[in-house]
This record gives sequence, structure tokens and C-alpha cells, in this order.
Amino acid sequence: MIEPPQGPIPREVAKWLDSLDLAYQVRNFRRDLANGFIVAEILSRYYPKEVNIYTVYNEQNLDKKRDNWEQISKLLKKKDLQVPKDEYEPIYYQAHNEMQHKVAQFRLQNL
Repeated sequence: MIEPPQGPIPREVAKWLDSLDLAYQVRNFRRDLANGFIVAEILSRYYPKEVNIYTVYNEQNLDKKRDNWEQISKLLKKKDLQVPKDEYEPIYYQAHNEMQHKVAQFRLQNL
């Protein structure tokens, strides 16, 4: 199991995120990735035919966050990268370091 990074975004992860040319720069993992929009955008770089970014909400409303993460979970399940609800739910509630752990895990699995 990958240990969750502590503190600021690790340099190698920040460089990787920058290389994806995302619509928004990630400065704070918890806040910036909690609603799932940027996560869906990251996934769209890897699975462009399977992610319709127009069905993902860039909002802080809890119902929208939940919907986004359910869509992300379904896609990841198809790719054998399952993220169960008990693992993604803390992300949209902005639990400390949970998002950093998941992004690092995804990056390592897709290198």
C-alpha cells in the first residue's frame, strides 16, 4: 500500500499534473480535487472516449460531488481500478490527505 503524502503536493506529482494541461491548477489537493471535476479531467486524458467531461459538475454542492464520484467510480471499476464508496466518500468530504493518496496511487498504476 502506498503511504499517503504529507504536507504540500509532492514535486513529481505536481509536475505530472502540470503535464496534463488541466483547466485548473491544483494547489490544494483536498479543496481542488474534492468535487471530482479535476479527477474526471485527469481521467479524460487517459480515457478520452470514455469520459464526457460535460456530465461532470464543477460545483461544491454535496449532491453534485457525490454524483461526480459515482461516475468516476463506475469508470474506474471498468478499468479494474476500483475505488469503493468508503474510499471516495472521504474525498468529497475533504478528509485530510485522502486525495493525495488516491492521486499518487493512480499515477503509479498508470506509469
